[in-house]
Amino acid sequence: MNLPDGWDQVERKYRFLYTLLLALDANFRLKNRIRANERDDPALGPGQAYFVESGPYKEHLRNYVAEKDVSSCIAFAALLQKDTRLTTGLRVSGVGGCVCARHGVVQPLGLGDLQKGERYANMDYILLSALLGVSVLALAISYDIACQWKVNLPARAKVISTTTPILTDLDKFQIQYGLPVWHAAAHETSCQTENSLSYTKGVGRTDGEGIERTWAVLNPVGFATKEMGEGARHDQIDNKIDHLNFEKNVG
Repeated sequence: MNLPDGWDQVERKYRFLYTLLLALDANFRLKNRIRANERDDPALGPGQAYFVESGPYKEHLRNYVAEKDVSSCIAFAALLQKDTRLTTGLRVSGVGGCVCARHGVVQPLGLGDLQKGERYANMDYILLSALLGVSVLALAISYDIACQWKVNLPARAKVISTTTPILTDLDKFQIQYGLPVWHAAAHETSCQTENSLSYTKGVGRTDGEGIERTWAVLNPVGFATKEMGEGARHDQIDNKIDHLNFEKNVG
């Protein structure tokens, strides 16, 4: 780890220097159609790259089939419209992801398939998976529905940690939540004032929109993976992301 000795002992006011900045978002371009041979198409290394392991993830989602996510931020329509997206004939309606908000690097176990829109049950699990093994003291999380999503996240995270193999404990982190700068404009003024990354201490000029640039690189892969079986699709997207992250590290 490229951090100085004693980084974890700094005063609270200096923790921003060692804060992990993450961005969450959903991508509805990486769809996948229902395939008759789904069970016969395992991934080469399930849960060993960027996609969460399918088995425990699907088992977790079975407990939230009828759950409704509610938003009181009327000006922002993501939650209000998410359940109306066209999903007929699709096994996967998109992908939820977690990336480094500074550099756009996709996090290990930071991707998960979405079945119908952008639901808390999916995004919570993806975030907690991406945080497995993370040892920083502070987090700053950018998400375009952070204003509502953060409200009961600690309680939902405790349920996940006791009912799935994902044992992430959010209580060990000092966490700040923010709206990505461009997306914040779609929220009510009071919501922007409270949550925009532009007003969040310690994040500098991070705009939280880097994940959109990551999606832009991945989207062309969707034309090929839309017709693939589950395992081949995961392997193909994992491979593309691995190359993307490699370029970030050597470029």
